[in-house]
Amino acid sequence: MTRRRHIVRGHLTRVNLAAAQAVFAPPVKDAWGRALPPFDPDLARLCAELSAATYDLEVERFFDAGWVDCTFQAENRLFDAIDGPVDRPVRALRRGIRMKRARGAVRVSPGDVLRGVRQLVATDTGKVLTMALPLQEGRAVVAVSFMGTSRKFYDWVTNMKMSCRDGMHEGFSQVARQVLENAERIAYPQAAAALGRERLTLRDAVELAAQPDSPVRLLVCGHSQGGASAQAYVHLLISEQGALRENLLGYTFAAPTVAGLVFAGDPASYPVYNVVNADDFVPRIGSYMRLGTDMLYVPDEDFRAACYGWSDGPEAEYARERVRRLFAGMVDTPTVIAGVAGMCRALRNLPDARIAERTLGALNAGIRYLTPAMAALGMTAADIIGLLERQLILAYRSVTDENLDEERLEAMARACMDLLSEVGPEAFTRAVSEVTLAPHGISREPGRTPPYVQIVQRCQDSLRPHVWHARDGRAMCEPEPGSWFALAQDIALQEGARPLALESGGTQTQDGRE
Repeated sequence: MTRRRHIVRGHLTRVNLAAAQAVFAPPVKDAWGRALPPFDPDLARLCAELSAATYDLEVERFFDAGWVDCTFQAENRLFDAIDGPVDRPVRALRRGIRMKRARGAVRVSPGDVLRGVRQLVATDTGKVLTMALPLQEGRAVVAVSFMGTSRKFYDWVTNMKMSCRDGMHEGFSQVARQVLENAERIAYPQAAAALGRERLTLRDAVELAAQPDSPVRLLVCGHSQGGASAQAYVHLLISEQGALRENLLGYTFAAPTVAGLVFAGDPASYPVYNVVNADDFVPRIGSYMRLGTDMLYVPDEDFRAACYGWSDGPEAEYARERVRRLFAGMVDTPTVIAGVAGMCRALRNLPDARIAERTLGALNAGIRYLTPAMAALGMTAADIIGLLERQLILAYRSVTDENLDEERLEAMARACMDLLSEVGPEAFTRAVSEVTLAPHGISREPGRTPPYVQIVQRCQDSLRPHVWHARDGRAMCEPEPGSWFALAQDIALQEGARPLALESGGTQTQDGRE
């Protein structure tokens, strides 16, 4: 028995929030002959809504649509029973208190510095929203939505744990494993009643997913770091928990790569669809490959004008284009690490520390919360940038098993310094922020539609599938047979930019050399 009486739509994509029946669609063969659950436009929109909801915990619409038994995991704490529609003042007050505490768990706090130190030896920063949707005929969907990098700077420690264990990115895998460890504590009592069961936990749902004709499907999603953690979670469910691929389905957005070149399985065999904006830099870094099928979108100028909020005027446009060209060689994990490390060196050597501090804030909005905390420990912006440079150099070695070439590092630093001198620090800072951050968003933005929302809402006909595999020590990303690949290369050359999958398609060696 469900509570739905009318259609409730998501505030971002306007999708029917109860339209999850397609999770039970039987597998079909894709263009490469693999039998996988089909890509469903409404499920992509629903997962975009779920992924965005992990940032603000605005879940009331989901409750109105019939979702129940909501639990939010923030680091080592579980905020459970944030459940559906309330009919009593006491229940409403109790839920309000729990939601306030849950939202407080993702806000910046003075203790974040100590937690950041802890993340050097342990990864327990995972933030996950999970709930259930009872359907007809004794079926139910259990959604597990991973949050991306928050304003808490120590989330970046997880991103930087790039060494591979068992072929998977260490940081993302540790976040996914934390959910497995909490699975027995995450309960869905209302969904259990709808299924005629005495109880239903996430552990029970995982065990059901290992059985043919399971009445429960797991729908896994996430944005950015959350998308990478979602892939790692699906991998653990299949490789360690025995879950069947037909009982799982994932949709990720702006996800970094998660699998290394030594990954033993077939990345393309996973029931995950990764929506990727080719302008976005985040999906270019992490490890080497994504699990599942990439659904790539190559933006045009109309899309950028509608979604990015870029500054107007010829000077801003020129600075932005120069930054895009400077970053054009950052196409995979080694080249992105090398490029950002070179930029850090340039900023560290600037004569005016204030310029470095402003540019540090532009590189990622969340890092600016680190500066006051580190200042209390006697560290300047240059110290922070120097620390980041050293961590990037270590990350490069952990990923490639080689040292970052000093000449290459210096060349990037000189190029950054030249561009700073040419366009000025303010224009440079603004352009770096616009080029790196604007294509990445999924949460609601004042005055514009977030790019990943626009893609799933209006651009799904332009998505083209790509799959990953390792060959001859290289990460390869192949387009659908007979598709648009050559045309996209022409577009990239005309614009002077290098979209993600176009350059990941097979010309980079393990250390990034052509």
